[in-house]
Amino acid sequence: MFSKSGVGEKLAILDSSVIVAFSKVRQEIAQLKKSEARCSQVEDQLQQLKEERNEYLTAINENTEEISANYEYLMEVEQKLDRLTARVDELQMMVRDLMLGQIEVTRTDDGKTVKLSAFY
Repeated sequence: MFSKSGVGEKLAILDSSVIVAFSKVRQEIAQLKKSEARCSQVEDQLQQLKEERNEYLTAINENTEEISANYEYLMEVEQKLDRLTARVDELQMMVRDLMLGQIEVTRTDDGKTVKLSAFY
């Protein structure tokens, strides 16, 4: 039925197709290893980017806190400046009234206190 030479040829063909299939499998494995290496590199780069982003966000938060503290300080200074301006305005009005003779300054008998009298 089967001749030895025909079986040998079929075995040789089968052997060569198995060798070709194994060669393709090896190539696929090599490609997968390269892909895994690339994925690993991409993952490492993504991790590094995440760390840099977190550092950046932390710096932004710290700067925001500092800006907020400076703003609060400036608001306090502005309030003090407003009170000081009001006092200076009062003093200017008193000096003007003194110069116009509408306020009289006299010392009391003990010499330590000053009496202001307004004439309006």
